[in-house]
Amino acid sequence: SKNKMKCCSLCALLLVLLAACSVSKCEETRRDWPSAVRYYGVERDFAGLSIGMSASYAAIGVPAGRIFGQPFAHNKIENGNRNGYVVVWRRPVANEDDWDWDKAHSTNLTASGAPPDRLTELPFSDLFGTSIALNEPMGYLFVSAPRAALSVSQTPPGTIFAYRFSNESSASLEPKLSLQCHLSLSDVLPVGVIPRNDSIDSFGFGISSSGRYLVASAPGMVFHNGTKQFTYTWIWQLNTSSSIQQCPWELFQTIAHPENHGSWNSQFGYSLAVKDLQSTAVIAVGARYAPVTPANSTHELLPAGVIHIYRCDSENDTCHHNQSLSSPHGQWRNALGSSLDLSDNATLLVAGAVEDGPNVPSAGKGRAFFYTHNGTHGFQRVAEMRDPHGYKRDYFGAAVRFEHRPADGRCRIAVGSLQTWRSEFNPVQMNGRGAVFVFDCDSIPPDGLLTMLWDVDSSSSKNNGEFGTSIAYDPTSLFVGAPTAPLFVRINIRNTTEIPDCGQMWVYDVKRQASLPIWTIVLISVTAVLVAGFLVVSVICLVRKRRRNMQYARLN
Repeated sequence: SKNKMKCCSLCALLLVLLAACSVSKCEETRRDWPSAVRYYGVERDFAGLSIGMSASYAAIGVPAGRIFGQPFAHNKIENGNRNGYVVVWRRPVANEDDWDWDKAHSTNLTASGAPPDRLTELPFSDLFGTSIALNEPMGYLFVSAPRAALSVSQTPPGTIFAYRFSNESSASLEPKLSLQCHLSLSDVLPVGVIPRNDSIDSFGFGISSSGRYLVASAPGMVFHNGTKQFTYTWIWQLNTSSSIQQCPWELFQTIAHPENHGSWNSQFGYSLAVKDLQSTAVIAVGARYAPVTPANSTHELLPAGVIHIYRCDSENDTCHHNQSLSSPHGQWRNALGSSLDLSDNATLLVAGAVEDGPNVPSAGKGRAFFYTHNGTHGFQRVAEMRDPHGYKRDYFGAAVRFEHRPADGRCRIAVGSLQTWRSEFNPVQMNGRGAVFVFDCDSIPPDGLLTMLWDVDSSSSKNNGEFGTSIAYDPTSLFVGAPTAPLFVRINIRNTTEIPDCGQMWVYDVKRQASLPIWTIVLISVTAVLVAGFLVVSVICLVRKRRRNMQYARLN
């Protein structure tokens, strides 16, 4: 009947509208592969050890050496034969994925100001470029050089270089920077405190900057005053009213972490994250060897790692300890705090624990933990992430980065895993490939494991290169550093030679391609069936009606 046909038409129309609404809520789940590796260093450059990205700029550290050769190497510095440098690019259009990688449009920075190709061979590197912090809203780029000394008398060495961008009114694609001032370790050490003999130069190994705040650490250095031992993290604040002759970044507070327990160094400040919220600032400090008391003992202290949370009150000129977060598993050398990142509004925290496994030391599978801020209770662990392909010693969690847009209700976490695919027949052999996994942190699944959306790996490289050591991530681009990747140079038709530890930076263009939820597919399928059925019934009815009309015509 006509009423039944109208009802079916209305139902079909409603289902089509519901399906259309659901399509508009699709989520990004895919990415494009890179067309090429965007940057290669030369022998023992360790290019990609540090990477920075902001709305308009990208920077890669090429320190020609590094501290802590492996994730757990103690008192070790691997050196190239010249000083380090940093390469900076400018994005033609802010927040777009169309980067201009023309070498002529890049800017090179060095501690001495000399071009990188004119740096003479030296017995050791100044490690310029070990860490990078971009603070574009305030117009600054910070570069650390743990072995740089501004003068012969600067003891101990270690300098952070503060550069100021001047591209605001320039149409040139070449980034324009000027060195504004230096922040030296010798200027911020408390009176009477000296490094312990077995300390390694690591001032600036961790640096982070947001708004008016800059935070730096020296996790490989233990200081003492004759009776107590300390590791330090330093906080600077931007003074916008300072004169041109003065450095506008003034020391705001020195945070000491004296809990070294004998010969152990907690490596306080191995990872850092800071977010300036105007009225306050939140600082997260990772101490990956900090001791904790395991659940099965009330006396034994294990170096499992702790994350310390501080809150700064600019009105009262102080930062105070607010919370400590420890590994839920409490095993020896979990290394919680191997990496850290805070969301822009400082309500979300992610932390890597590269050895967070229930087995013996150096045999665990890494994890990353996701925390949300719960009002008066502070940060609470709500979920975790794991390498879905990992074997023992996968170093999952070596680097972590948020891509968080609260206005869109969107949350993503990128996690680096240095040894993802390892041989099942020889799990000790370091032959795995590195990878970066992207997880969905919009919602928490019942099992507490965040859903992996997609991943990228170093499968096209002949050597892992510790792919995933550093990450930079925004809505349009993903940068990944592989600082020990070799360069293979063809020497004749049949043979190539391997140049070690050159380093790579990979660039991926993140595309917002949609995939349909299951319930959307079901609605579309039901709609299609109903529409098809309606059309079939209509055709049958029309055919029958025509036959009846023809019969009536014959009878008449």
